[in-house]
Amino acid sequence: MLVSVARVPVSAPVPLSPEMRRLYVSLEIEAREAEEVYLEAFTAQLKRQSPTLAISSTALMGPVVDTLREYVRKSGSDLVVMTSRGQGGLRRLWLGSVADALIRRSSVPVLLVRPEESPSPQPVLENLNQILIPLDGSALAEAILEPAKELASLAGAELMLVEVIQPLGSPLEPRSAAPRTFDVELTNVRRREATGYLKNLAERCLQAGVKAAYAAPLGSNVADTILGLAEVPTVGLIAMATHGRGGVKRLMLGSVADKLVRAAPCPILVYRPPARVRRR
Repeated sequence: MLVSVARVPVSAPVPLSPEMRRLYVSLEIEAREAEEVYLEAFTAQLKRQSPTLAISSTALMGPVVDTLREYVRKSGSDLVVMTSRGQGGLRRLWLGSVADALIRRSSVPVLLVRPEESPSPQPVLENLNQILIPLDGSALAEAILEPAKELASLAGAELMLVEVIQPLGSPLEPRSAAPRTFDVELTNVRRREATGYLKNLAERCLQAGVKAAYAAPLGSNVADTILGLAEVPTVGLIAMATHGRGGVKRLMLGSVADKLVRAAPCPILVYRPPARVRRR
Protein backbone atom coordinates (compact mmCIF):
# COMPACT_ATOMS: atom_id res chain seq x y z
CA MET A 1 0.00 0.00 0.00
CA LEU A 2 1.48 3.32 -1.12
CA VAL A 3 0.47 6.25 1.11
CA SER A 4 1.03 9.97 0.67
CA VAL A 5 -0.01 12.70 3.08
CA ALA A 6 -0.68 16.19 1.74
CA ARG A 7 0.72 18.77 4.16
CA VAL A 8 -1.81 21.53 3.65
CA PRO A 9 -2.93 23.77 6.55
CA VAL A 10 -6.45 22.83 7.58
CA SER A 11 -6.98 25.97 9.63
CA ALA A 12 -5.62 29.48 9.85
CA PRO A 13 -4.27 31.34 12.89
CA VAL A 14 -6.77 34.18 12.38
CA PRO A 15 -10.48 34.30 11.44
CA LEU A 16 -10.93 34.07 7.68
CA SER A 17 -13.22 35.92 5.38
CA PRO A 18 -15.49 33.85 3.11
CA GLU A 19 -13.12 34.52 0.22
CA MET A 20 -10.08 33.30 2.18
CA ARG A 21 -11.94 30.18 3.31
CA ARG A 22 -12.78 29.45 -0.32
CA LEU A 23 -9.11 29.75 -1.25
CA TYR A 24 -8.07 27.42 1.57
CA VAL A 25 -10.60 24.81 0.45
CA SER A 26 -9.42 25.13 -3.15
CA LEU A 27 -5.83 24.66 -2.06
CA GLU A 28 -6.70 21.51 -0.14
CA ILE A 29 -8.62 20.09 -3.10
CA GLU A 30 -5.77 20.83 -5.51
CA ALA A 31 -3.23 19.27 -3.16
CA ARG A 32 -5.27 16.09 -2.76
CA GLU A 33 -5.87 15.83 -6.52
CA ALA A 34 -2.15 16.30 -7.21
CA GLU A 35 -1.28 13.55 -4.71
CA GLU A 36 -3.85 11.21 -6.24
CA VAL A 37 -2.53 11.78 -9.78
CA TYR A 38 1.04 11.16 -8.63
CA LEU A 39 0.12 8.02 -6.69
CA GLU A 40 -1.96 6.59 -9.55
CA ALA A 41 0.92 7.04 -11.99
CA PHE A 42 3.48 5.59 -9.59
CA THR A 43 1.21 2.66 -8.70
CA ALA A 44 0.72 1.86 -12.38
CA GLN A 45 4.50 1.97 -12.89
CA LEU A 46 5.13 -0.44 -10.02
CA LYS A 47 2.42 -2.81 -11.26
CA ARG A 48 4.15 -2.97 -14.63
CA GLN A 49 7.48 -3.68 -12.94
CA SER A 50 6.07 -6.25 -10.48
CA PRO A 51 2.89 -7.74 -11.99
CA THR A 52 2.64 -10.47 -9.32
CA LEU A 53 2.38 -8.02 -6.42
CA ALA A 54 -0.90 -6.61 -5.11
CA ILE A 55 -0.26 -2.87 -5.12
CA SER A 56 -2.71 -0.10 -4.20
CA SER A 57 -2.47 3.49 -3.02
CA THR A 58 -4.27 6.13 -1.00
CA ALA A 59 -3.83 9.88 -0.56
CA LEU A 60 -4.37 11.31 2.91
CA MET A 61 -4.41 14.80 4.38
CA GLY A 62 -3.51 16.18 7.77
CA PRO A 63 -0.58 16.32 10.21
CA VAL A 64 1.85 13.89 8.60
CA VAL A 65 3.05 11.77 11.53
CA ASP A 66 -0.30 11.50 13.32
CA THR A 67 -2.11 10.82 10.04
CA LEU A 68 0.31 8.03 9.13
CA ARG A 69 0.15 6.48 12.61
CA GLU A 70 -3.64 6.46 12.52
CA TYR A 71 -3.66 4.91 9.06
CA VAL A 72 -1.21 2.20 10.18
CA ARG A 73 -3.44 1.43 13.15
CA LYS A 74 -6.68 1.27 11.18
CA SER A 75 -5.23 -0.67 8.26
CA GLY A 76 -3.47 -3.24 10.44
CA SER A 77 -0.18 -2.68 8.62
CA ASP A 78 2.79 -4.79 9.73
CA LEU A 79 5.61 -2.60 8.41
CA VAL A 80 6.25 0.99 7.34
CA VAL A 81 8.85 1.56 4.61
CA MET A 82 10.08 5.07 3.91
CA THR A 83 12.97 7.25 2.84
CA SER A 84 13.69 10.69 4.25
CA ARG A 85 14.31 14.12 2.81
CA GLY A 86 16.45 14.90 5.84
CA GLN A 87 18.74 17.86 5.30
CA GLY A 88 21.60 19.19 7.34
CA GLY A 89 25.25 20.11 7.41
CA LEU A 90 26.57 16.57 7.06
CA ARG A 91 25.39 14.50 4.11
CA ARG A 92 25.29 11.33 6.18
CA LEU A 93 22.90 12.82 8.73
CA TRP A 94 19.99 12.14 6.48
CA LEU A 95 17.15 11.52 8.90
CA GLY A 96 14.34 14.06 8.51
CA SER A 97 11.85 15.23 11.12
CA VAL A 98 8.98 13.03 9.87
CA ALA A 99 11.09 9.86 9.85
CA ASP A 100 12.59 10.79 13.22
CA ALA A 101 9.15 11.25 14.80
CA LEU A 102 7.71 8.13 13.19
CA ILE A 103 10.40 5.75 14.44
CA ARG A 104 9.85 7.08 17.98
CA ARG A 105 6.07 6.76 17.87
CA SER A 106 5.17 4.00 15.43
CA SER A 107 3.69 0.80 16.89
CA VAL A 108 5.07 -1.29 14.01
CA PRO A 109 8.62 -1.66 12.66
CA VAL A 110 9.83 1.11 10.36
CA LEU A 111 12.24 0.29 7.52
CA LEU A 112 14.28 3.37 6.61
CA VAL A 113 15.91 3.31 3.18
CA ARG A 114 18.59 5.92 2.81
CA PRO A 115 18.04 8.24 -0.20
CA GLU A 116 20.82 8.18 -2.74
CA GLU A 117 21.63 10.53 -5.60
CA SER A 118 22.01 7.52 -7.92
CA PRO A 119 19.87 4.80 -6.32
CA SER A 120 20.50 1.18 -7.18
CA PRO A 121 17.73 -0.46 -9.22
CA GLN A 122 18.16 -3.54 -7.02
CA PRO A 123 15.37 -4.01 -4.43
CA VAL A 124 16.39 -3.74 -0.78
CA LEU A 125 15.64 -7.40 -0.03
CA GLU A 126 17.23 -8.80 -3.19
CA ASN A 127 20.52 -10.55 -2.48
CA LEU A 128 20.25 -9.54 1.19
CA ASN A 129 22.79 -11.87 2.78
CA GLN A 130 23.02 -10.61 6.35
CA ILE A 131 20.98 -8.51 8.75
CA LEU A 132 23.19 -6.90 11.38
CA ILE A 133 21.56 -6.75 14.83
CA PRO A 134 23.28 -4.71 17.58
CA LEU A 135 22.44 -6.04 21.05
CA ASP A 136 23.30 -4.97 24.59
CA GLY A 137 21.93 -7.83 26.71
CA SER A 138 18.59 -6.14 27.42
CA ALA A 139 15.07 -7.41 26.71
CA LEU A 140 14.43 -4.17 24.83
CA ALA A 141 17.25 -4.80 22.38
CA GLU A 142 16.14 -8.40 21.89
CA ALA A 143 12.64 -7.24 20.88
CA ILE A 144 13.96 -6.60 17.37
CA LEU A 145 14.63 -10.32 16.88
CA GLU A 146 11.04 -11.27 15.99
CA PRO A 147 10.52 -8.74 13.15
CA ALA A 148 14.11 -9.33 12.01
CA LYS A 149 13.54 -13.08 11.82
CA GLU A 150 10.41 -12.55 9.73
CA LEU A 151 12.31 -10.32 7.34
CA ALA A 152 15.22 -12.77 7.19
CA SER A 153 12.82 -15.60 6.34
CA LEU A 154 11.35 -13.62 3.46
CA ALA A 155 14.77 -12.69 2.09
CA GLY A 156 16.57 -15.94 2.88
CA ALA A 157 19.06 -13.90 4.90
CA GLU A 158 21.24 -14.68 7.89
CA LEU A 159 21.10 -12.75 11.15
CA MET A 160 24.41 -11.43 12.48
CA LEU A 161 24.03 -10.85 16.22
CA VAL A 162 26.61 -8.41 17.57
CA GLU A 163 27.49 -7.02 20.97
CA VAL A 164 30.43 -4.60 20.96
CA ILE A 165 32.70 -5.02 23.97
CA GLN A 166 34.48 -1.90 25.12
CA PRO A 167 37.88 -2.57 26.75
CA LEU A 168 37.51 -2.34 30.52
CA GLY A 169 39.87 -0.49 32.81
CA SER A 170 40.75 -1.53 36.35
CA PRO A 171 39.18 0.65 39.07
CA LEU A 172 42.52 0.35 40.92
CA GLU A 173 44.58 1.81 38.10
CA PRO A 174 44.31 5.50 39.07
CA ARG A 175 45.53 4.70 42.62
CA SER A 176 48.25 2.14 42.02
CA ALA A 177 50.36 0.58 39.35
CA ALA A 178 47.93 -2.28 38.76
CA PRO A 179 49.16 -4.64 36.02
CA ARG A 180 47.67 -4.10 32.60
CA THR A 181 46.99 -7.83 32.44
CA PHE A 182 44.19 -7.28 34.95
CA ASP A 183 42.41 -4.95 32.50
CA VAL A 184 42.81 -7.55 29.78
CA GLU A 185 41.36 -10.22 32.07
CA LEU A 186 38.31 -8.10 32.85
CA THR A 187 37.73 -7.45 29.16
CA ASN A 188 38.13 -11.11 28.23
CA VAL A 189 35.66 -12.22 30.90
CA ARG A 190 33.11 -9.72 29.61
CA ARG A 191 33.71 -10.88 26.06
CA ARG A 192 33.25 -14.55 26.97
CA GLU A 193 29.99 -13.72 28.74
CA ALA A 194 28.73 -11.78 25.73
CA THR A 195 29.73 -14.59 23.37
CA GLY A 196 27.78 -17.12 25.44
CA TYR A 197 24.75 -14.83 25.51
CA LEU A 198 24.86 -14.32 21.73
CA LYS A 199 25.37 -18.05 21.11
CA ASN A 200 22.17 -18.84 23.04
CA LEU A 201 20.22 -16.28 21.01
CA ALA A 202 21.65 -17.64 17.76
CA GLU A 203 20.59 -21.17 18.72
CA ARG A 204 17.05 -19.93 19.38
CA CYS A 205 17.01 -18.31 15.94
CA LEU A 206 18.17 -21.56 14.34
CA GLN A 207 15.41 -23.45 16.15
CA ALA A 208 12.96 -21.00 14.56
CA GLY A 209 14.36 -21.82 11.11
CA VAL A 210 16.49 -18.70 10.65
CA LYS A 211 20.25 -18.84 10.12
CA ALA A 212 22.19 -16.84 12.68
CA ALA A 213 25.84 -16.05 13.35
CA TYR A 214 27.27 -14.00 16.21
CA ALA A 215 30.28 -11.95 17.21
CA ALA A 216 31.47 -9.93 20.20
CA PRO A 217 34.09 -7.60 18.70
CA LEU A 218 36.20 -5.24 20.76
CA GLY A 219 35.68 -1.54 20.11
CA SER A 220 36.36 1.61 22.07
CA ASN A 221 33.51 3.36 20.24
CA VAL A 222 30.37 1.23 19.96
CA ALA A 223 28.64 3.19 17.21
CA ASP A 224 31.73 3.42 15.01
CA THR A 225 32.42 -0.29 15.45
CA ILE A 226 28.90 -1.21 14.33
CA LEU A 227 29.04 1.21 11.41
CA GLY A 228 32.33 -0.38 10.37
CA LEU A 229 30.71 -3.83 10.43
CA ALA A 230 27.83 -2.49 8.34
CA GLU A 231 30.28 -1.55 5.58
CA VAL A 232 30.91 -5.25 4.87
CA PRO A 233 29.33 -6.06 1.46
CA THR A 234 27.31 -9.00 2.83
CA VAL A 235 25.46 -6.74 5.30
CA GLY A 236 22.41 -5.25 3.61
CA LEU A 237 20.41 -4.12 6.63
CA ILE A 238 20.78 -3.06 10.28
CA ALA A 239 17.91 -3.93 12.63
CA MET A 240 17.45 -2.51 16.12
CA ALA A 241 14.91 -1.64 18.81
CA THR A 242 14.12 1.76 20.30
CA HIS A 243 12.66 3.19 23.52
CA GLY A 244 10.83 5.78 21.45
CA ARG A 245 11.90 8.52 23.85
CA GLY A 246 12.73 12.11 23.01
CA GLY A 247 15.95 13.94 23.62
CA VAL A 248 19.26 12.28 24.40
CA LYS A 249 17.76 8.99 25.62
CA ARG A 250 15.68 8.57 22.48
CA LEU A 251 16.88 5.10 21.45
CA MET A 252 17.90 1.90 23.19
CA LEU A 253 21.59 2.80 23.34
CA GLY A 254 21.14 6.57 23.59
CA SER A 255 23.59 8.43 21.39
CA VAL A 256 24.93 5.15 19.96
CA ALA A 257 21.61 4.14 18.43
CA ASP A 258 20.88 7.71 17.37
CA LYS A 259 24.14 7.76 15.43
CA LEU A 260 23.40 4.40 13.81
CA VAL A 261 19.99 5.54 12.63
CA ARG A 262 21.37 8.77 11.20
CA ALA A 263 24.64 7.50 9.74
CA ALA A 264 23.89 3.94 8.63
CA PRO A 265 25.39 3.16 5.20
CA CYS A 266 22.53 0.76 4.47
CA PRO A 267 18.78 0.52 5.15
CA ILE A 268 17.86 0.21 8.83
CA LEU A 269 14.87 -1.49 10.44
CA VAL A 270 13.76 0.26 13.65
CA TYR A 271 11.17 -1.20 16.02
CA ARG A 272 9.50 0.39 19.04
CA PRO A 273 8.26 -2.57 21.11
CA PRO A 274 5.19 -2.48 23.38
CA ALA A 275 5.45 -0.52 26.63
CA ARG A 276 5.68 -3.68 28.76
CA VAL A 277 8.93 -4.57 27.00
CA ARG A 278 10.36 -1.04 27.15
CA ARG A 279 9.83 -0.97 30.96
CA ARG A 280 12.01 -4.07 31.58
